[in-house]
Amino acid sequence: MVHSVRAALDLLSVAPVPPEACLSFHFDLLSDALVAAVPSFLGFTAQAEQFSLSWGPGMPTQPGGVLPAASTLRWQLTSDLPAPLTLVMYAAIAGAWVDLSADLAWLTCGPPQSFIIDRDLPAVMSADFTALTDASIVNQATGALIERGLPPDEATAYLIDTARNEDTDLTTAAATFLATFSP
Repeated sequence: MVHSVRAALDLLSVAPVPPEACLSFHFDLLSDALVAAVPSFLGFTAQAEQFSLSWGPGMPTQPGGVLPAASTLRWQLTSDLPAPLTLVMYAAIAGAWVDLSADLAWLTCGPPQSFIIDRDLPAVMSADFTALTDASIVNQATGALIERGLPPDEATAYLIDTARNEDTDLTTAAATFLATFSP
């Protein structure tokens, strides 16, 4: 699956920046690869100097439409492109991007800070999303620890041990770690 995502991005990197038909073809390939890699994939936004657009099966079609995203992955692509490109991918399930972001960082040999999990979640969340917010904080901390070089299992174990040692819950331990984390 990761190779399919990379192949779609490779095609995009050699494509001329608009015409839109060319972008449409490559974004369809990328969307198909992401659907295969992350079943809860909703869509993505792409921003470059020349354009900004939304793409994918679950993206709102009306301006101001609500996107039921529970997890996001921001990927900053700079090499092999005529201009920097930022992709923000959305999924309906919290934590959906953790494995794929680690795989893409390894596959592309890109710097881990090019992959940012859950930064682009909707700012306003109701009380119904407390568990989702907690999961997002823990996922962000796990991603930051993976960025520092820990395997996913050890990153999770580190947060659990920290919570136990500090006599607090996992979400608080993760939030405390994130408050002191600097990439």
